[in-house]
Amino acid sequence: LLQELGTPGPETLWLAERGEGPAKVTVALMLPADDAAAERQLVSMPEHPNVERLQYAGIDDRGRPFRVMRRVEGVPLLDHARRRRLSVTQRVQLLLPICQAVAHAHTELLAHGDIRPGNVRVDDEGRIVLLDWGQGRLLVPVTALADLRALAHLLEQVLEGSSPGPDLKAIVQRALHAPPADRYPNLLAFVEDLQRVLEHRPVPGAHANALHRATLFARRRRLPLAGGAVGALLVATVLTLAVNHFRQSQQQAERSNVARAFVMQALGETEAADGAASAAAPAVDPA
Repeated sequence: LLQELGTPGPETLWLAERGEGPAKVTVALMLPADDAAAERQLVSMPEHPNVERLQYAGIDDRGRPFRVMRRVEGVPLLDHARRRRLSVTQRVQLLLPICQAVAHAHTELLAHGDIRPGNVRVDDEGRIVLLDWGQGRLLVPVTALADLRALAHLLEQVLEGSSPGPDLKAIVQRALHAPPADRYPNLLAFVEDLQRVLEHRPVPGAHANALHRATLFARRRRLPLAGGAVGALLVATVLTLAVNHFRQSQQQAERSNVARAFVMQALGETEAADGAASAAAPAVDPA
């Protein structure tokens, strides 16, 4: 053991070395913080590209289970987003690998139990890694929904300092603040809405206005929107032209109706005059 790095959960994290000579490597070692934690520890970990890699697990001389993971060099998730000044789309893309890792764990009946910014790093190759499975539990409905809410909190934090728009606000609202019966029933539904955002499709319940829906339509059709302001201006111009065309059509229809009414009135007056003239004319004696 080289250095204690902290106690992020029921385990203590150590910086350690394993092997000798040229084969010596630096690893992260997780030891239960106490005997109670040792009894609760979940030694099993999911194997996934976005989960820290378990290299070795065993029992120490005190009978406590321990785990040895590959040490992840990298930047905390929120620091990565701020330093790179990532766009809203890029920030959402950061979250998807984490969701995929958690979804994979759920298929193996494992829940993470402690998803938060400090447990997510971006390594030197740009890979998102979900760390610290020390509070991992067997998957049951309660732990599955707890992971989902934690991912929604993570999304909310990743989006801080940006302009997320109505769709992402609706996703966070539904995941965290809606009445329980209206929240996402599972992780898949949450991820599907994130995919809608990335694919420029409206999110149900976002109550987006016509301009926003038109902007999404233009992006789906890959119309040449040079930038946010320019794109919005272009869409606004298209909408204005459409509205003007509609108004012109309405006005033309109204003029046609007025003209038609005038003609019909004129015809009616003519017929009435003819009828009156016929009535006033003296009768002709056939004799």
